[in-house]
Amino acid sequence: MTVILSFVYLTILSFSMSGQAANLTSIEILNNCSYTIWAAANPGGGKQLNKGQTWTLTSVTGSGRIWGRTNCAFDDHGRGKCDSGDCGGLLECDRRNGRAPHTVAEYSMNQVESGNDAFFVSVVDGFNIPMEFTLSSSSSGVCGQSTSSCAGDINGPCPIELRDPGGCNNPCTVFRNSQFCCNTGSICEPTSYSKFFKDLCPEARTYPSDGTRGYCPNGRNSYKVVFCPSTASSTILPTPNRKPLRTIHFQFGFSNMPCGMGSNMVF
Repeated sequence: MTVILSFVYLTILSFSMSGQAANLTSIEILNNCSYTIWAAANPGGGKQLNKGQTWTLTSVTGSGRIWGRTNCAFDDHGRGKCDSGDCGGLLECDRRNGRAPHTVAEYSMNQVESGNDAFFVSVVDGFNIPMEFTLSSSSSGVCGQSTSSCAGDINGPCPIELRDPGGCNNPCTVFRNSQFCCNTGSICEPTSYSKFFKDLCPEARTYPSDGTRGYCPNGRNSYKVVFCPSTASSTILPTPNRKPLRTIHFQFGFSNMPCGMGSNMVF
């Protein structure tokens, strides 16, 4: 009797494991930019990618985010900082999101509309690097939209008020009001800034209620995230040369000046 029960248990376990194996999802991350990218994934960690290098996430489940960081410097313990996409000064971003601005590839595997995968490139948090999120192969049949991207250069024409070291920021981070942050719990409308992003990246999600996405029935699917998918790389805004404050001494020749004028002025 014990032998029979053990056999039944192992048979059920075998079918369960084979079913899980059949639905394993992978995401390959490629740096096609002419410069180094410090790729990040939550969950997943982080990795430096020089031009042409790849990093593959295996057995991907649930929801997550992938993004790139620019102008980073880390010590031997994986601590440092980046101009854009920084995740608390760590190389390994597991369970930490990046600091805006940064372009993000988001996914939700086997969780949308009867078990579909949903995936999209988002500039809701701003833009730093062109990205493309595409379905490489699928064993689950015909998919819907199989590519989402923001391949244009947004850093160059970025509005002056959204400019940030290493990228083009989002209006919520800059202005911090409900019009841009969509924090009222209701569906929010596009703004002039989201329209600016949408004009340059029509396939990307540009504000919180934007429903743009790709989708595919869950199965043994392989996806690919590419930094700089086109030949034209994005303009990385240089790290500002932060000069120390200077004290300038002015000597005024009027005896009836208001109190305080003629003293040191700091710029």
